[in-house]
Amino acid sequence: MIDTLRSFTRKSGIIRIVIGAVVMIACLIITKFAIFDLILGPVEIDMTQDPAQYEGRWATIQVQNLLTDYVEHRTTTEYESGRTTTSTDGNSYIAFYADDNYETMTSTWYYFSFYLPQRDQEEAYAMIDDTWAYWEDYSGAVEAPEPMKITGTWEKLEGDLLDYYIETLEYDLGIVEDGDDIFVGYTLNTDSVGGVKISTFVIFTIVAFAALVYIIVQIVKVCSNGCAKTIARYVQENPGISMSQVETDFAAAHQIGKQKVWIGRNWTVYITGMKVHIFANKDAVWAYYYRRTGRGSVSEMRVYMIGKKIHHIPLTEAQTQEAMGYYGAEQPHMVLGYSAELLNMFNKNFQDFLNLKYNPVRQQQAQDPFNSVYNS
Repeated sequence: MIDTLRSFTRKSGIIRIVIGAVVMIACLIITKFAIFDLILGPVEIDMTQDPAQYEGRWATIQVQNLLTDYVEHRTTTEYESGRTTTSTDGNSYIAFYADDNYETMTSTWYYFSFYLPQRDQEEAYAMIDDTWAYWEDYSGAVEAPEPMKITGTWEKLEGDLLDYYIETLEYDLGIVEDGDDIFVGYTLNTDSVGGVKISTFVIFTIVAFAALVYIIVQIVKVCSNGCAKTIARYVQENPGISMSQVETDFAAAHQIGKQKVWIGRNWTVYITGMKVHIFANKDAVWAYYYRRTGRGSVSEMRVYMIGKKIHHIPLTEAQTQEAMGYYGAEQPHMVLGYSAELLNMFNKNFQDFLNLKYNPVRQQQAQDPFNSVYNS
């Protein structure tokens, strides 16, 4: 008995583990495995090196000089009513890194871009003012701007962003690209981790973490002996019943198709997910097929107990009819089949419902000295 139940629960557990693993891997793929970028930490960008080697990587830069903003990023939302709203997400800025060669008394400036969300705008504009004040001062009285550490995904500038970047440098700032002024043509996107938008990364990382927890829980369940504990606890909570009696009944029970449902003479055992359920047939008063279609569809046999507890056993209509056939042949105290009148009587006149079959059969069995102890 225990081996049979264990094989079914383990199979269900393995399927759940596989599903959890598929969900977790899918989330990691969607986020381009950016979680490992966070674990390993950002790479420090060296502006004097080939910028292409950092492309797509989670990186960090110490911004020492900030020239200007050049693009405002906006989101426009259209509603069904026709009304639209526009919000500013953030700005793209142009900064530069000055590589000074004190031997030749020359300096090479590397111009690059980065994006900051709207909440950091005030700090950025303050640094722009400080940068201009520092480089336009020839007295040495103005200190260099306080560096700003920026971390994000290093992305190649393309399309309109690249055009605006070049136009701002050449036409607005009057800078011509040459050996001393190098247009890097890359941007550090602080709204991205490993090339994935932060909001997307957060959502799918949470799902991946939940899937990992789910997998761990299922592994623990698979490795545990939960089905044996369930049956042992039931026997312990019901004095007068032995494990051997339950096992003997299970060995002769009717398995409904290939489903995880066994209807014995005295007990019904079924599995939902990885959980084993058992109840005494003598305490069951009503069974019928229930189906709900559409979203959250349900197909099950509902078994109502004397204490009004309901067991929801996943079965098709044909399988339920098979199960109720066994109940009808071996459990004469049970009402079988559904009607609105029966449901109303069960809910509002429970004793009248019991008088339909349960009470008369139980009284008759109580007077029968040869009646099985399990049905007494």
